[in-house]
Amino acid sequence: DGKICIEREIDAGKVELETNDLNERFKILETCKWITENNFNKVCLQFPDELLGVSADIYEEIRNRTSADLYILGDTSYASCCIDSVAAMHVQGDAVIHYGHTCFTKTNIPVFTVLPKESLNIEVTKKLLLENFDT
Repeated sequence: DGKICIEREIDAGKVELETNDLNERFKILETCKWITENNFNKVCLQFPDELLGVSADIYEEIRNRTSADLYILGDTSYASCCIDSVAAMHVQGDAVIHYGHTCFTKTNIPVFTVLPKESLNIEVTKKLLLENFDT
């Protein structure tokens, strides 16, 4: 029949994060401020596969702080680094919050980008630098 079907499994297990960690790591307060200041009514939250496990928690945090209708986008039409404006158009979304690595492709919809954020152990980093570079 000419149809191609691609099936794959992803590991989207639940990731346990404290609310403070969630707020800091995923810029919840900044995201809510952006949504509110721009009066967005329908907002799509786009997650790469590796962050789907925290998508519901992020959704709840934003839902509790804004009046916007929220939609979780996963398994995007393109690579996860690209804004999936096609999926956003399907729900008549006003904006997209893009989580994870991005290629910053141009799009016709407002986008708030939340880049990956990891903690850095200062003491270990300092030790490694001192061991490997002359001071």
